[in-house]
Amino acid sequence: MVDFKYQAQLVANFYREAFPISELPYSNRNLIKVIKLQVAMLACCDVYQSLSTVSSEYKTLLLDLASTIKYSIVSLGMNNQLSMASSSRALLDSLIRIMYYSFTKDSLAEVQNISFRNSKDFLSGNVTVNQIHGHKIYSLYSKYSNVVHGSTGFRDFSFVDPHRFFSSHPISISGYLADYQVILDFIASGIPRLLNISDSSYTIAQRATMNGVLGLIR
Repeated sequence: MVDFKYQAQLVANFYREAFPISELPYSNRNLIKVIKLQVAMLACCDVYQSLSTVSSEYKTLLLDLASTIKYSIVSLGMNNQLSMASSSRALLDSLIRIMYYSFTKDSLAEVQNISFRNSKDFLSGNVTVNQIHGHKIYSLYSKYSNVVHGSTGFRDFSFVDPHRFFSSHPISISGYLADYQVILDFIASGIPRLLNISDSSYTIAQRATMNGVLGLIR
């Protein structure tokens, strides 16, 4: 089983070294909770990618998803609204592509280039997508798109006074805690349904990891 708390602390230590002036609120206990959710997302991707029943196409999409999760982990350390919203939108976009690929006959290359609007129209009313709360993923994607398009997160950056870059537009830790719980729930519960992964597909160690992930959501 993955020790999410230990890995989250390693990430926090990395932040202190890599972003010493980002003004992250290390005293806020929710910060570690957000990192634990991100680490758990990666753990899910690792489990799914290791299963022989998962197709190579899905494994490619899962690799894309893992890359965007790592992007969000680095962005969190920057403590900048625009950076975090951009990485979160990329993460959600990867989830949308996995949903879309599950119900379309399009090639993987076509799926990787599908627009948000076209995928949303195509999946509108899909029973399975509704059951796994896919609408929440679309809602969060729209939310972070609005932040990206309306954000001034880099407007205050200056090489003369870089501190303003971090202090002017800090992220909302509590907001990301709530949103990332929704995202992790989809990754841990929704993706297995899309990929037809049953509990019997897991090894004992993988099942322990997935149970640990679900424990972070409940």
